Amino acid sequence: MKKSTGFKALGILFWLYDMCVYADAIPHLKLDGTYRYALEDYKQRTLNVNRPWFDSAQKLRWDESEIDTHRCETSLKILTSISTDVTCRVKTHFIQPRLDECRCEYRLDDHQTRVWQSFIGGEHNETWERHRCESANGRCAHLSDVTTSGIIFADHEVWSIQSGKTLFSAQKTAHKQHATSFYLASTHRFVEFDGESNLIASKGGLWIFDPHTNKKELIDPIDDGLFGYWKVEKISEIPNSGVLILVERWATRGLGDLRLKLFDLSKRKTLAIYKLSSDGLYSDIHIQHAKENQIAVSFFDAKAYVVVQYRVATR
Repeated sequence: MKKSTGFKALGILFWLYDMCVYADAIPHLKLDGTYRYALEDYKQRTLNVNRPWFDSAQKLRWDESEIDTHRCETSLKILTSISTDVTCRVKTHFIQPRLDECRCEYRLDDHQTRVWQSFIGGEHNETWERHRCESANGRCAHLSDVTTSGIIFADHEVWSIQSGKTLFSAQKTAHKQHATSFYLASTHRFVEFDGESNLIASKGGLWIFDPHTNKKELIDPIDDGLFGYWKVEKISEIPNSGVLILVERWATRGLGDLRLKLFDLSKRKTLAIYKLSSDGLYSDIHIQHAKENQIAVSFFDAKAYVVVQYRVATR
């Protein structure tokens, strides 16, 4: 009897130890600061970079310089040889590492508008440049998302931000474009948001999709209410933690809220929720990481760009 009690007590001690260790390892965020960058001219939204970044000293910076239109020179050179009606625009996704997207529209003899998409990594002396669509091919998989995990297309092909190389090849499984997608390099799976809610019914939420088996698992059902629901706008991951960073917008008519959620993939549960902003019409949501456990979330709230800086800690 004593032996049995002793083993039971020992088991309880190990359980308590494991709980303490796990509790110490649970990541949470500490607010380091909130900053607003007002625009002198509304055109600066599309003509300027408008991105946060961390310098070599891990100090947060804001880039509001004009977009470098020369980033499209290679695409223009190729396209103007086959069409005189070419329009290109540049969008900067990341500063460190640098990643620009050049999206061009052009017309051939059939007068149908076609799209040419290029990605350029590195500074003015580009380290890499890669095109998604060849000029002879008017069809290609749409861009799903550009996140810290890579450039993700609707056919689940993923390119590296640092090198432009293929991290995951395009799949022949059934697929569709997702406005929010994230690539899990450790398991070659994808986290994607697909859900909606109305007064009658709600469905979906956050899924894990395995392109090898074409199966998906609902890991976080949609969080809704009478007049709206929380829509995942951007996904990232705290490195080496298995914890996702979700930026969610209250999807409703008119003004809403914006929040940040930490979600544990293995436990399939929410760890914490942080309020980012309220009473805004949000767009251009972005997440930037520093090497030493810092993140910056930026967004446009219809009045100014807002940057919220956090430091990742454990407890």
